[in-house]
Amino acid sequence: MGIFLDYPFVIAAKADAPYNNLEELAEFSQTNSVSLAHFGYQALPTAITFKAADQIGLKFSSNAPFDSINCSTLANGDATVINTVTQTILSCLKSGDVKIIASITHKRLSLSPDVPTLKEQTGIAQTTWNGLFVKKGTSDEIKQRIADIAQQALATDKVAEISASTGASVFWIDGSKAQELISADYSSAKDLLDYMN
Repeated sequence: MGIFLDYPFVIAAKADAPYNNLEELAEFSQTNSVSLAHFGYQALPTAITFKAADQIGLKFSSNAPFDSINCSTLANGDATVINTVTQTILSCLKSGDVKIIASITHKRLSLSPDVPTLKEQTGIAQTTWNGLFVKKGTSDEIKQRIADIAQQALATDKVAEISASTGASVFWIDGSKAQELISADYSSAKDLLDYMN
């Protein structure tokens, strides 16, 4: 059917950290300890982060999975950098206590338009997205009706507000383009999870 959302996963750090992008973080990690908090080794954003780190020479002195990753994870010193979604750190992003180093999204986040995406910084294009799917064999007429309704819903002010307040990237990709993205991401995700094992 179609893909309509990038979950706003980010790599973030305290605002006073002496690096503003992944290249600077990688350089910092050569002579300093950098600990990473993530949602688990089988989570796709974790795999993406480790692959990116490996690619650019970013060394994590330690890493650990957390059930919840939020402002206190950084404030308490539980981690130097975190891999999480913007919703869990909105308050400290707005207060200026935390900054985003990279977004794992197709486009730059509305919350941090000056921060390059992971793809811009490393070439890794994989993201975590959501879509609409129907049972195989559903008629083209029904699929088109659903797609039309979805696009109308995505164009509402309410969706624009949610996107602006959370950083979630909302868009619509349908038909063969959606299938191409699904196929590419499936292969990429499989490779990433194989890499983690």
